[in-house]
Amino acid sequence: GVATRTRSVIQLPSDDGQPCSPELEQRKPCSFKACYHWKRSSWSPCNLESADCGYGLRHRVVECVRYDGLVVDKLNCLTVNLTFSIT
Repeated sequence: GVATRTRSVIQLPSDDGQPCSPELEQRKPCSFKACYHWKRSSWSPCNLESADCGYGLRHRVVECVRYDGLVVDKLNCLTVNLTFSIT
């Protein structure tokens, strides 16, 4: 993005006063944080459902959060790629 600040001169210099800079607008590039992103919890321990062998089940929570960490509706993250690992 671009940050812009403007000013206006409301009084011209008088007596020995110095004139203001003629530059009334300043622009500079700026970056900003993404508005929303996916936040994933750690994987839970493996639950074997009372079995000694075979496949178990693990889970974790995936939430859509705003730039300030507030959890928001998942619809806000629909355009954000969700990449994940199943290991």
